[in-house]
Amino acid sequence: MNQDFLGIVGAAGLALVLSLLVRSRGWSTALPLIALGAAVDILPFGPDAPLDPKLILIAILAPLVFGEALGASIRDLSSVRRPIFALAIGLVIVTSLAIGWAASLILPGLPFAAACALGAVLAPTDAVAVAASAKRAGLPRRIVSVLEGESLVNDASGLTLLRVALLAVAAGTVTFGQVAGILALSVISGLAVGIAFGVVFVFAVRRFPDTVAVNSLVIVAPIPVYFLAEELHGSGILAVVVTALIVASGMHRTVGFRGRMQALTVWKHITYILQTFAFFIVGMEIPRVIHLLEPSQIQPLLVITAIIVAVLIGARFLFIGAMVATRPHEWGGRSMAWKSATILSWAGARGPISGLAVFTVPLVLDSGDNFPDRNLLIAVTFLVILVTLILAPTLAPLARKLNIPDDDEKEMERVARVAVMRAALERLDALVEDCERAGDPLPQSVISALRVPVQEDIARVVAVDSTDDTTDELRLRALQREMLHAEQEEIVRMREDGEIPDTVSRRLQSDLDVRLQAARNRRNG
Repeated sequence: MNQDFLGIVGAAGLALVLSLLVRSRGWSTALPLIALGAAVDILPFGPDAPLDPKLILIAILAPLVFGEALGASIRDLSSVRRPIFALAIGLVIVTSLAIGWAASLILPGLPFAAACALGAVLAPTDAVAVAASAKRAGLPRRIVSVLEGESLVNDASGLTLLRVALLAVAAGTVTFGQVAGILALSVISGLAVGIAFGVVFVFAVRRFPDTVAVNSLVIVAPIPVYFLAEELHGSGILAVVVTALIVASGMHRTVGFRGRMQALTVWKHITYILQTFAFFIVGMEIPRVIHLLEPSQIQPLLVITAIIVAVLIGARFLFIGAMVATRPHEWGGRSMAWKSATILSWAGARGPISGLAVFTVPLVLDSGDNFPDRNLLIAVTFLVILVTLILAPTLAPLARKLNIPDDDEKEMERVARVAVMRAALERLDALVEDCERAGDPLPQSVISALRVPVQEDIARVVAVDSTDDTTDELRLRALQREMLHAEQEEIVRMREDGEIPDTVSRRLQSDLDVRLQAARNRRNG
């Protein structure tokens, strides 16, 4: 077996162990994983990182983006579609041009089109890093939805602008018609492929009872979706995002789909593994790209990086400030609008997609000339990613400093729980009446067995809601968990003593796992 492959697998396992240790302390995993990747690459016996960016875009980033989009809400995103598209398209264009202008001034020999390629690479925010920062900061749902939607869509617009910039570098110039054509084809093809696959997968979710086969189909979905969209000159990332949003909506709208919990759990694990590996690869590439620089380029590298980071942040602040100023009422008034603008502006971490996208810049142009300052652009990209990830954890303290209020989702959840349980009681009443009219009334013992537990749950939720002291609620949940653990211990004892076979113990354990997960969800809610 190839030694490099074994080395990569071993290093990836090491990255997962580090991620486990870091997460157990409640820290962000991005920077430690990057540091580990850089350390492994420096070692003389360290493995070579996979250098085929197109392969990694398909095998790692497409599933990673799919997993992030699968957890998003179409309703939440559509409610803030105006700022999402303003940021995902307008800000990406502004950022690309601003960085292109700054880079061409700093490096006089760098053509403006090549500098704009750097801007297009750095324009997209990272969905994983932004989502993690927003979660730790406890931001309002509207701001979180805007950040999630922006990071999911701007990957597609950034990579499309990169195509335009590379075309301009190769041709020496590019017309407005060519730009419009590339953008239109990228969006239309990406949307068409994403919608088509999404509809097919939702049909499978609704019509086929084999949840293992259906979920397996969804697991491999991102790869053919991305590949086909790219073959049709569309945006593979956009297609993947659209497919994931349609599949997520279909799963939640399909009442009879039994594999919803399994699918979301599996994708949570896949996303975690791919996220770990992606940041690890970024770390492995940093020493290598710096090593490729000429000695004369190393000294100004930090200065160039600092200027590009300043332009990146400045352009974001100005654009978002102007966007919020035009509609302050949508953000809770002028005072809250400027606080929201500050948070949105600061939440702009870059991640693996920028690092991999920059490797699609060709070594040699069609004319036979080397791509101008390619190694320097790659090095700047990775250092900018590193700086923005270092700044990302400061979002939570900034939100606290600005006194950004969190949504009271706990209260909404309690109200929703009561409404859901009352709907169940109403359905039970209707079924009881139907049976009586049909001359086959249900026994009172059956009705009570169904009605009483739901009524008790409603009473518990209402009682907890009517008091400001949550001590009783916490004690109740702790006692429930102890009772469930007692059930688990008894299942294990009966199995070990030979009182029940493995087949029975597994069925009992499976039912108990569902109730344990429900208890954990209530605790985390």
